[in-house]
Order: sequence, then C-alpha cells, then structure tokens
Amino acid sequence: MSYEILRRRALQYAREIKYNLVQLDNVNMKIKTIKNYSLIEPLKEAQVSLERLKSQLQDISLHLHVDIDGIGRVDGLLESRMNYLEYLSNELQSELFQLQNPSSCTKAKYVVASLNRPCAFGCNAHHLMHCFQMAYATGRTLILNPTDGEEYTHWWIKHFLPLSQKCSINDIQSNIHSDLFSGKAFNTYQAITCPHIDTISSSFDWVPQAVPSHLSKLLTRLHGAPFVWFIGQLGKFLMRPSFNFTEEFKIFENQHENPVVGIHVRRTDKCDEMIIYG
Repeated sequence: MSYEILRRRALQYAREIKYNLVQLDNVNMKIKTIKNYSLIEPLKEAQVSLERLKSQLQDISLHLHVDIDGIGRVDGLLESRMNYLEYLSNELQSELFQLQNPSSCTKAKYVVASLNRPCAFGCNAHHLMHCFQMAYATGRTLILNPTDGEEYTHWWIKHFLPLSQKCSINDIQSNIHSDLFSGKAFNTYQAITCPHIDTISSSFDWVPQAVPSHLSKLLTRLHGAPFVWFIGQLGKFLMRPSFNFTEEFKIFENQHENPVVGIHVRRTDKCDEMIIYG
C-alpha cells in the first residue's frame, strides 16, 4: 500500500473523529429528557463532563488533521507530487489529443456519443466521460452525434471545443452499430454507439472505476483516489471552453474582486451515478 493512500486514510480517520462527536450531542439531548429529579444534579455534572470531553476531542482531531496534512508537505513532498501529477496530466492530454485526431479519419474507428437523455449538465457530462473512457480503452476516437439530442447537443458544441479537430460523423464509412455485446463489436465495426452506463456489463474491464494499467501504479503512489484523477483528466479534455465561452468567463472575472465559489447541489436523481462513480 502506498504512502499517499495511508496518509489519506489517516486523514480520513481524523475527520471521522470530528464527525462522530455529534453522537455526544445526542447523548446530551437524551439526558435533558430525563425527568427524575433525584438525578438532576448528577446528570448536570455528566453533561459538563461530556462537553469537556467533546471539546478535548475536537482539539485532538484538529491537531491530528493538521499534523497528518503536514506530513505530506515536508521535505518538498507535496511540490514533488504535484509536479509529477502535472507531468502525467500533460502526457495523458497529449495522448488523448492524438487519439482524437487520427492520421486518417475515414479509416479510424469510432465511439459515437449522443446527448439525447432528458437531463442537464451533470448527467450529460458523466455520460460523455463514460463514453470517452470506453473510447480510450478500446483505442477509438470519440465523436458527438450533432443530430441527436438537439438543443443540449447544440449547447455543448457551442460552449466547448470540438472533440476532434479533424474528424466528424461524416467520416464514418459504414453503419453505426449498437450491438455492443455481440462479441465482435470492438474489433470489427468502424463505429459503435455509446450506450448509457447503466446498461453496460461490469464484465468489461474499462468500466468505472477502472484506471489504465500503465498509469495505475504511479497514480497509486501519487494520488489517494486514482480514478478521480483519471476521470478528471477525461473531463478536462472534454470541457475545454470555446473562445467565446472563455471570453464570458473573463468578463465575469473582471466584474468580481473577491474569489467566487460555485456550488452544484445534486439531489436524488444522482443516486445511481454516485454508486457507479464512487
């Protein structure tokens, strides 16, 4: 087990101490409901002791959290780790660019994605990242079907750079096949559709939360959640903003002096995807 995983696990346990202190509040609430007058004074003393214990444990948790976090920063470890992750990111982005821009578009093999589900940004982003992982694992170029999905597909095409600078759906020389489970789909067909992730068999070795084998060992040493890093890299490529979209961000940035934090609240419709993506 890598140093980074152990460090993050220790950090998680330190956080759990803090989160579980809420149980002491529950004990306090139960004490307050007791009506036996002969126990009032002893219970008040117990409450004071509980509050003191809670305060002490909170301090211990805080110091432990700071110390464990600091372990990862001593002797330039954090900077070294971040530099190596940046190097891996650049290498993977270059690899993705080459995959998306093959030497011959008419001879290339494709995964064709459609944004035709009645859902919004998060759902479609998850779907495209899943399709990109499928394309990457099978050595295919991912392209977006511009005629399927209509309004949202057009929104995506308008706000993000093309998935490929060279190829489009017009380069496909045969039918687009949907029989993904026929056994010969990945090896034979030039173009296959990307099904929604909840229809994919877990027997495929590339489904989330899989990480490319040539990156797995390095990421295990450098990052506490390798799949999160990998899927983030796919998202980084997919969501490169267009020129006009970038200009909109610049205008927004110039209008605000303080840092702006965006919070995307997901509700019950994300339960299935949470299980898949961890």
